[in-house]
Amino acid sequence: MEASLNKVNINCFKEVYSSRFTREETAESVVPDTMPDIREILSADGMITLRSKEVDPGKISVTGNISATVIYLPEGQDGVRKLNLTMPFSASVEAPEVDEDCPVVVCLRLCSIDARMLNPRKILVRADVMTQLHAYCEGDMVICDRLADDNSAGIQILTSTKEVSPVTQVGEKTFVLSDEYQIPSSKPPMGELLSPRVELMVDDVKSVGNKLIFKGSARVWLLYSSSTDGQPVVAEYNTPFSQIMEMEGIGDQPQARMTLMLTGAYFEPVPTAQEGRVLSAEIHLVAQAVCSDNKNVDYIADAYSNDYALSLKSEDLALPSVIRRMELRETIRELMETEEPVREIINIYPVAGVATVEDKNVKCPVTVSIIYRSDSGNLCAVTRRFTVEAHMEQMEPGMEAQVLEVHCGEVYASAAAGGLELRLPVDFDILITRKVNIMPITEISVLEDSPIDTQNRPSLIVICTDGKPDIWALAKKYNSTPELISSANSLKETEGQSSRTLLIPKAR
Repeated sequence: MEASLNKVNINCFKEVYSSRFTREETAESVVPDTMPDIREILSADGMITLRSKEVDPGKISVTGNISATVIYLPEGQDGVRKLNLTMPFSASVEAPEVDEDCPVVVCLRLCSIDARMLNPRKILVRADVMTQLHAYCEGDMVICDRLADDNSAGIQILTSTKEVSPVTQVGEKTFVLSDEYQIPSSKPPMGELLSPRVELMVDDVKSVGNKLIFKGSARVWLLYSSSTDGQPVVAEYNTPFSQIMEMEGIGDQPQARMTLMLTGAYFEPVPTAQEGRVLSAEIHLVAQAVCSDNKNVDYIADAYSNDYALSLKSEDLALPSVIRRMELRETIRELMETEEPVREIINIYPVAGVATVEDKNVKCPVTVSIIYRSDSGNLCAVTRRFTVEAHMEQMEPGMEAQVLEVHCGEVYASAAAGGLELRLPVDFDILITRKVNIMPITEISVLEDSPIDTQNRPSLIVICTDGKPDIWALAKKYNSTPELISSANSLKETEGQSSRTLLIPKAR
């Protein structure tokens, strides 16, 4: 006979696929006939955009673009020139448990980009792209928490409680930011836009009912050539945003992890405005949200009967539990040596690579490229790679750290003896989790042809225990019940760790 158990359905999303990999992309570009030869490459930078993500049974495919810009010094001419090229890339992975209904969260990061001259009319651009994928499958987690019948077989159950953080919803929203940027009067008007750069930030996420309200900003750097002398200039802007995302069934107090991806960025001069001083900006984004909700889950951990032998079936579950979010900041303080003394800094371009976690430390490579003007008036460039390391002091055994985002803060650099004195804060957004392993009972069968004979058992057993007694284990061993033992010995939950004599009454 199978005992009837009360089943609790917890609607959630199970993570069925997760991976992170870095791949090198390369492309060659030829200088157009209308442009001068390359004398020296000053810098290479780029923006990465997500074009598509597709999910087929057993397969995830992602495509994107790298919009690369190479700034170079022309042969026999003043000023700087640019070469633009689009580097399309795609990635496909085998994911046996996914199907077309599985939501997928994609994060693409441009970890590094550089260019070298093959000859005065040809360059090679190399970029490292990190792709991170998380796929989820919606379903019910079924947990049995108590008996649902009259318990005529005298079944005793042990109920345990664990706090877990199942994923309750995965969603996304596309939106567009529109803004106008004015060149400050302290800077020369724009002749040509050389290279835009966009960094996306999420500052705050809140939930109201079934809505997520998230706020953030798009930080924009525009490297352009002056209309007066063709020299490079940088202007910096910030476009804040606030968005609402509909998210059904996210729970009472969800914890949301937001991933922002750029899907397009367009910057154009406004012809009717001050000549060369106003640009219109249109930034296309997709916000991807993964919501978790802390829940106390009650489940049947063990069962026995004093009347019949039982057959128990259980399921081994490893469930996530979110401990906390952690923000760490480390600052790079280094001297970047230069070939010539520095008169003026033109542009600073930091790029954070892929962060890794080792024990209680987070490490991340950061590449810093600087264009500067030397004391002799020459345009020069210097690039250096650093490794930033942050220590997580509050990590305990069993905890896992996942780096959600790495952002470079506001860079400070100044001329110093031998080069450039650099100060660059690097911020880590870290999620601390723990795997909670439980083995809930999923089925209890009463073996009616195997009754338990307790006729020859004494009605009372006296034992001596060391420390706090395990009442459940004693009751199961000696054909009693936890209630009978507690009552016979006036035990309390707060009973201390001491040796004592216990009376074990036999259940009747």
